[in-house]
Amino acid sequence: MSVVVTGPPTSPHKLLPTRNDGLGKSLKFVHCGQIITQDKDALSGCGTRMAPEGLSATLSGTLVQWNKLYTVNSPKSKYSPKRGDFVIGRVTGIGRASWRLDINYRLSAKLRLQNMSMSGDEPRRKNLEDEIAMSDHLNVGDLICAEVQRIGRTGKLELQSRGLLKKFGQGILLKVWPNSVKAPRRICHVLGFIIVFGCNGLIWVSSQVFAPNYGENLPPPSPVAKRQAILRMTACIRILTKQGLKIDDETLISLFKLSRSYKATDLANPHISQALIAAMRCLEK
Repeated sequence: MSVVVTGPPTSPHKLLPTRNDGLGKSLKFVHCGQIITQDKDALSGCGTRMAPEGLSATLSGTLVQWNKLYTVNSPKSKYSPKRGDFVIGRVTGIGRASWRLDINYRLSAKLRLQNMSMSGDEPRRKNLEDEIAMSDHLNVGDLICAEVQRIGRTGKLELQSRGLLKKFGQGILLKVWPNSVKAPRRICHVLGFIIVFGCNGLIWVSSQVFAPNYGENLPPPSPVAKRQAILRMTACIRILTKQGLKIDDETLISLFKLSRSYKATDLANPHISQALIAAMRCLEK
């Protein structure tokens, strides 16, 4: 006998209104066990199952519909990698002609030496000298951005670095739910500083995107006003994460401008956070 755990009874005032995301997909929030449709021709996708009463949701989240295909995306699901994803990772180990990276996934990802280009190098096959000098370019603890090149049958990932390899310099790294990152551009120049959105739920906020390469001069430290602006932006990202809202450059700009009437240290106050979210929603209307 199968047991289905359901949520509260369907109530129109508790569900978000159906909207369109610009790609021809209608979105709304559903709970576990809710009947999505009774259409017999409906196709079951991730997060749904066919029941005698119709197509039902197996988890709570956002319902996405492509014609007759229905899927449910949980707002607090773990990172599920896809080929071509732009990810942020931290080097955790150096192996033979490869680096191991932590990318907020259940397994460590691998970045091979042959899948990256170093500064001053022309495209060529890497040799033993390059393998010996690997730690000069990337060492344990360095933070970089890369792209998912291949996903193995067991879930192991291989990364590649398109263009010259760059590692992040001084800044703040935030971890959010991967499904909440909806930025169309992965590297955004916003209000004088730079935000890098990773598909794996990692967001980098800094006044400079990349750190100097091996042998280059260190840049001057960021001024105090710039660092305070970075702290304010990270507080805005945390507010959106706690409220379960999407995180993109337009939403962050709107919330950042509204937050200027408060001190950056006061943004952690839940009453102030709710007031800012309410003001931002009024502006969107």
